[in-house]
Amino acid sequence: PFTFMYGLDRGGQLGDLEALGLNTLYVDLRPDELQDLDPVRNQIRKTAAAGYKVIIGIPTTGAERGVAAMSDGYRSWVEGIISTVVLGLRDEPGVSGWATGHYLEKSIGYPDDEFRDFLRGRYTTIEAVNRYWGGSSRAWTGIGQQSALEPVTGAPFGIGRAAVDVADFRTAAFAAVMHHWARTIRQLDDTRPLLTGCLS
Repeated sequence: PFTFMYGLDRGGQLGDLEALGLNTLYVDLRPDELQDLDPVRNQIRKTAAAGYKVIIGIPTTGAERGVAAMSDGYRSWVEGIISTVVLGLRDEPGVSGWATGHYLEKSIGYPDDEFRDFLRGRYTTIEAVNRYWGGSSRAWTGIGQQSALEPVTGAPFGIGRAAVDVADFRTAAFAAVMHHWARTIRQLDDTRPLLTGCLS
């Protein structure tokens, strides 16, 4: 098993790993390091030579681009970042695993148009949505997550069917992002394990 501590890669010494009883260095790559992976490669080799495993965290939650489960632009951007890192470092025997970016679930955009697409797949018609939600919307454009999350009088904890649909949609969006990450990494390296970064 991997035992590691987030954040120890910056300014930490290998002696810290031993003192803390850890067997793995978790290296969070920064976007500015992607142009030159040699310093990271040297760190991997030094760490492996000391008998420790290395997990490489891939930075694909940059503020310059939102995380969008259904966006072709985001998907191709992620593929480019992952390809740079995995192809650049997969031949290093000291690399023991890859990790997704931190808090992807907080960085994902959940647009209402994708929510409506999700509902179309689940209910097919606006009439069915109204029946299950107890609503009276006449068009798909009248449905959004904000109103779906409003408390429902008489429902357990105020949570109605609409709020459950929002939760299911956001879970599906998160799963779509994670599946895309996993699929992209597995196409380039199907031998090392893939971990998530920090999750809330």
